[in-house]
Amino acid sequence: MDKMIKYIILLLFGFAPCVLCAQEVKARVAGLESNKEYMDLLVNEKRLQIQEDSIVKEVATIRQNFRTNPENREKYGAEILRLEQELFDVRNKRGVLIGKINAIEQEWVINNLGKSSAPVKKDSLHKDTLSRRPLQERAVPNLVLNLYFRDHLTPGDYQTLLEAQSKEQSVLNYVQIFRNNYYTIRQLAQDYAVAVRAEPADSIYQKYRTLLRLNQNIADSVSSVWSYIFDNKTYVYSYLLDRMNRNDLLALFEDKLQALRQKEAENRNVFMADAVGFYPWRKKFVLEYEQQLADLLKFAGARDSLSKAVLKLDSLDFDFTKIDIQERLFLDYANIEVATPAKYNARNPIPACTVYDRGTIYRLLLGSYLKPQLPSIFRGVFPLGYIKGEDNRYRYYAGGYPALAEAKEAQAMLKRMGFRRPEVVVWEDGVYRNISEELEQAAAKGGEATAETVYRIEIRNGGDVLSDNVRAVITALAEGKELVRVATPASEGGSARYMFIVGSFATREAAEKVVSAIQQQDASLAVKIVGIAL
Repeated sequence: MDKMIKYIILLLFGFAPCVLCAQEVKARVAGLESNKEYMDLLVNEKRLQIQEDSIVKEVATIRQNFRTNPENREKYGAEILRLEQELFDVRNKRGVLIGKINAIEQEWVINNLGKSSAPVKKDSLHKDTLSRRPLQERAVPNLVLNLYFRDHLTPGDYQTLLEAQSKEQSVLNYVQIFRNNYYTIRQLAQDYAVAVRAEPADSIYQKYRTLLRLNQNIADSVSSVWSYIFDNKTYVYSYLLDRMNRNDLLALFEDKLQALRQKEAENRNVFMADAVGFYPWRKKFVLEYEQQLADLLKFAGARDSLSKAVLKLDSLDFDFTKIDIQERLFLDYANIEVATPAKYNARNPIPACTVYDRGTIYRLLLGSYLKPQLPSIFRGVFPLGYIKGEDNRYRYYAGGYPALAEAKEAQAMLKRMGFRRPEVVVWEDGVYRNISEELEQAAAKGGEATAETVYRIEIRNGGDVLSDNVRAVITALAEGKELVRVATPASEGGSARYMFIVGSFATREAAEKVVSAIQQQDASLAVKIVGIAL
C-alpha cells in the first residue's frame, strides 16, 4: 500500500517521467554505465525528448482546431505561439545536453581503444606491408575501430582517424537540431503568410529571425567539425590505397570527388546553409570509400554496418532549401466611408490613432481641438482616430491610404460633404508631415505649387502572396522601393482579395523595366503603372 501511495504522489507532482527515464535509459557506449554524470545527462536528455514529443503533438492538435474553428483562431493562434516558444526552449536545452554527452563519449572512446595491443613501430611500415600482413581475427562492425588501422598507420595518423570517427555523432546531432529548427521555420512561414494582425505577425517574424541565426551557428559548427572528419578520413583512406598500390581505386575516388565538387558548385546558395545541405553528399562519398576498404580487407561485419548506414542516410530528409520570409508591413489601410447611424458613440468612442514605426500611410486631418470632441460632429465618417499632441491638442484623422493620389481623392470627397479644411498628412516610418501645409507654403513662396509626377506599379491577381520569383525581381530591380499589400475594396469586383503596390518611381521608364521583368516571371498577373501628381 505504501508503494502505491508513493507512486500516486510521484504522478501528481510530475516526477514519474524522470523515474521512467532512469529505468529505460541505457549507456550508448559500453563501459560508461558507471559514469554518473554521463547517465544523468542521458536521463535528462530523454526527459527533454519526451517533453518535446508531447509539445509537438499538442501543437499539431491545436493547428487542426485552428483550421476547423475559424471563430476561435485568435485564441488558438496565441496558444500555438506560446507552445512554439516552449518547444524552441526545450530543443535548445536538449542541444546543450547532447553536446555534453558526445564530449564524454568521444573522450572515453579515444582513451580506451586498443589498450590491450602493443603499437607497431613506425619503421616497420614498409610499402608492401599491407598486402602481406594477416587481417585481424577479431574484426568489429565499426570499420576504423578495427586494429588493422592502428597497425598500418603512424601513431599520429591513427589518433587523428580515431578523433575524426569520434566526432561523427556530434555532426548527426547538429544536423538533427538544424532539421527540427528548419521544420519550425517552415511552419512559421506558413503562419506568417496568413497572419492578419501586426502583433502576432511580429512575434512570428522575430522567432523566425532567432531560429535563422541559431541555424547559422549550427551550420558553422557542422562546417568546422565535418571538414575535420572529411579531410582526415579521405587522407587516411587515400594513403592506405596508395600503400596497397591500388592506383585504379585512387583514380576512381578522385573522379568522384571532382564530380562532388562540381555538384556543390552548381548548388551554391540553394540551401538554407550550404554546409548542412552538402553534408549528405559528402557523407555518402566517405561511406563509399569505407565500403571499398571493407571489401578489400574482407571485413564483412563492417561492410554490413556501412551498407545499413547508407540506407539510413538515404532515408533521412535533407531538403533544407532556403526559406526566406519577407517582412510584411501591417498598416491599417481603409477607405473613408459614411455610416448611418454613426459607428462611433458613447459606447463605442473614437479610438486612438495608431502611428506605425515602419511604412507609409496617408490620412486626412479633420481638425485640431483643445478638448475631446463628440463623434457626431464628424457626420458619420469612419474610420476615425485621434492623437493628443505635445501641445495637448486633440487632432482627429480619417481613413488610411498607401498613396498620395488616393488621399487627395478622399480629401475632395470630404470637401463635397461640407468639411471646410480636410488636410492630407502622412507618416513615413513614423515621421509625420502635413502635405497640405507644405503645398500651401510652396505656393506662397513661388506664386504657385510646382506640379510633379511620380509613378507606382499596381499588381493584381497575385492571390494573398506574390511568388518568390516575383518578389526576387522586385527586390533586385526596385531596390529601396516599398512593396505594400492592400486589401481590394469589394466595389472593385473580381476574385482577388489583395492588390500589391510597388513604388514610387521618379520616371515611367524605371517603372516599365520592373513591370517587364514581373510579367516575364508570371504572365498571369495584371500589372499596370499609375502616375501620381504631387
